[in-house]
Amino acid sequence: GLLALQAGKNAEAVEALVPHAPSDPRLRTALAIALLRLGRAEEAASSLASLNSDDRQVLFLLGLCRSAAGQDPTEALRRALDL
Repeated sequence: GLLALQAGKNAEAVEALVPHAPSDPRLRTALAIALLRLGRAEEAASSLASLNSDDRQVLFLLGLCRSAAGQDPTEALRRALDL
């Protein structure tokens, strides 16, 4: 899945990552990136929101996903920027 993501094969990456992502936060982040690239921002945001992470990169990505999905990204972006 990660190799497919790196190669820009986002649909293939999603297929490969979906079964494994729930158990690994890093794979969940990769899945969110692939989903976002495919225009599936709501799914990407859902994948990241369930992480409940304080990792700034994850929070920033969550804010981008929420914004792309038409949701309010403010909380995630503020936490990412320590505001």
